[in-house]
Amino acid sequence: WLGVADWQCLAAATQAGGVGRPVTGSVLSDEQTVAALSDARHGMIIAPPGCGKTEVLAHRANHLIQSLRPNQRILALTFTNRAKANLEERLRAVLGYARMRRYLTVRNFHGHATQVVLAHGRTIGLDLGSLLLPKTSTLRRALEATGEDRDTRNAVEDLLGQVKRAPLTDPEVLAVLAQRSAAPGAALAQRLEKERQAANQLHYDDLLRHAQRLLQIPAVGHLYRCHFGAVLVDEFQDLSLQQLDLARLSCSERQTYAGDPLQGIFSWAGAEPAKVEREIRTLCGEPILLRESYRSSPGVLATVNSMSKPLGAAADLVSANPEQWAGGGCSAALAVRDRAAEALAVAALSQTILTRDPSASVGVISRAAWRRENIDSALSGQADFTGRRWDLALEDPRIVALIRETVASLPRGATVDAARDAVLDAVDPADVDPLEQVDDAFVALRQTQAGTA
Repeated sequence: WLGVADWQCLAAATQAGGVGRPVTGSVLSDEQTVAALSDARHGMIIAPPGCGKTEVLAHRANHLIQSLRPNQRILALTFTNRAKANLEERLRAVLGYARMRRYLTVRNFHGHATQVVLAHGRTIGLDLGSLLLPKTSTLRRALEATGEDRDTRNAVEDLLGQVKRAPLTDPEVLAVLAQRSAAPGAALAQRLEKERQAANQLHYDDLLRHAQRLLQIPAVGHLYRCHFGAVLVDEFQDLSLQQLDLARLSCSERQTYAGDPLQGIFSWAGAEPAKVEREIRTLCGEPILLRESYRSSPGVLATVNSMSKPLGAAADLVSANPEQWAGGGCSAALAVRDRAAEALAVAALSQTILTRDPSASVGVISRAAWRRENIDSALSGQADFTGRRWDLALEDPRIVALIRETVASLPRGATVDAARDAVLDAVDPADVDPLEQVDDAFVALRQTQAGTA
């Protein structure tokens, strides 16, 4: 992990108000203006972290509104629910609530796919009356119920993912699995797929597959291409070719792709960054590069540049406001002997930062959840400051606010189960991620043994 090691430098920086405070504003820089106001029909924006990508996309949407035909909208596609909420916040700030509601549809890819499936699924023979929508854990739990070892379960999940990244019908999926009978886990994959189809249960990959099939039907695809006059795609480096096809099939008029090839993290889920980047470059031509960072100090950016340049970064990042960082900021790599020592160091460093500046916040990032277990334990034992885990639904402020608001409208004495049903009813059925987060939150709430909501 990267952090601050020099206590004196840390003290100077925090006293100057310079640790971890992003500097943003509604006034765009020259390079951001070029990206936001480009009149090119299609555009590719390479935007490393902290360079104002979300702000640029919001202003890009504002610029594209003038190009829409009557009754058209802009489709903005993100990957995660948090990215969706972040983009919606910036769009409201730039466009205002009324204009955003009128002109923008903001979805993550699975949410968009769900909307397409629920609207047109009967066209391809889906029984929508009994259709069971998935959670991210639906397939995993089905695999765990088989009692197979982890390697076998992973092989089955990989095989099903590979097969379903093509617009195949259900019988075609089974036929391809039969053809690949020699692949690891193939027999179990066939069994689970037959059970899924018999139960009319979708898995996450089925949402994308069926949406792609539907949008490839000329009449259905034409509806969406008439409805959406522009599409904005966030984090293009995490696209699979299937997701890229979904974006293109949904809108052909004006396409904008923003992201950073060096940040790809979803190759395990089918992302193909090199192929996707080639496709986008063919469509859009040379990308527009954002290189001014509003989030990090010159010291941190020097560390970033030292690692990203050998990996093929187009240019070094520079601080947009270097004068706001006392001494240029600071960054260091800390070597520790094991994860237990690392956890103690993180807790001590967090304590030092927050003692110096109680208004600061500290982010701890790990490459995988298991690497963070010792750190979570060390931080939870701190009496002087509190932390929250972003991967826990019950610590997501948006989910907590939704639950509180719904419970406040229920009769006094309503049960926890009644509250759960009411909250789920308040969520758009196409927003599959919030539905799962609500479920997860109530699993935790039930552990409190509370008698009422």
